[in-house]
Amino acid sequence: MARVLLLEDNQDIGELLSLMLRQLDWEVVWVKGVEEADRVLSREDDFEAAAFDYQVIGGTSESVVERFTKLYHCPTIAISNDPLFQEILTQAGCRYSCQKEDLPDFLNGLSGIVTSH
Repeated sequence: MARVLLLEDNQDIGELLSLMLRQLDWEVVWVKGVEEADRVLSREDDFEAAAFDYQVIGGTSESVVERFTKLYHCPTIAISNDPLFQEILTQAGCRYSCQKEDLPDFLNGLSGIVTSH
């Protein structure tokens, strides 16, 4: 099962995306803020993708994106629904962007991602 890091502070959106991704056989590590993401990055070592909202608990996710892309060489997706925030996250290191509600289909469609299908 492929593992994805999901940085999303909104409870409802995080729960919905986690559920949808799990139905597609993704293991979801959902974090809500910068500090929590930093803790996860200091101990996890097997992500196949990551999705980042821009405005999260503790600030913005730019520093997390920058750290993640130094540690992992896998797809990184900006999932802010605001085009300006998507651009900022792309400049920080996200290689892709999509609307939040499109994340499950987007991840499912990326080539090079192997899940247990």
